[in-house]
Amino acid sequence: MKADKKHLTAVMCLASAQVLLECMDELQDTPFYKQSLKQLVTRLEKEILKVMDNEITKMYKVDEEIMRMIQGGIEAISKQMATTDPTRIIMLGQMLEDGSIDFIE
Repeated sequence: MKADKKHLTAVMCLASAQVLLECMDELQDTPFYKQSLKQLVTRLEKEILKVMDNEITKMYKVDEEIMRMIQGGIEAISKQMATTDPTRIIMLGQMLEDGSIDFIE
């Protein structure tokens, strides 16, 4: 099963929710942290997973190793985005945009 644009967009939604959760963890012990916000983000992630659960299950059945790698990649990227200096994210975005670096299959 090859991922189409809709599947890739859904993966990005999950990754975005994960980034939000990681950021909320980084904000603990600051005046910006609110348990209610973390609960909302957690609920959002669960709702996205409910909508995509059947497709995710199908993709795991087709290639579990790739899906585990994607899951690990999302977690690693989320943690980095939550803890990295924002200028590094800007630089990464610019490098991806101008083709200095690229994703490979």
